Amino acid sequence: MTTEAADAEGIWTGVCGEMAADLSLTPLLVGLGVNELSVGPHDLAPIRKALISLKRSECQKLAEKSTQPLHQPGDLRTHKGSGPKSLSGAFRRILVREIN
Repeated sequence: MTTEAADAEGIWTGVCGEMAADLSLTPLLVGLGVNELSVGPHDLAPIRKALISLKRSECQKLAEKSTQPLHQPGDLRTHKGSGPKSLSGAFRRILVREIN
């Protein structure tokens, strides 16, 4: 995994922009080992609040499950309001699969 390879070399891994500011992706990004989220000033407070409330171990479990292959056609449920117009929509669908 990219974040593990970066950590082994002493390099941080960051995500910026819309993906970093998407609260539904925060647990996944933390679980994947992302070290830095770069967001605009208006997104900083909600992201910081989310980060404070998260447990790294739970985020890591979510990340592990989200990287596993799907076994059943019904494993991937669509999230109302998400679609192919954004990359984060795919991640939302993975998160919804784990929550439901």
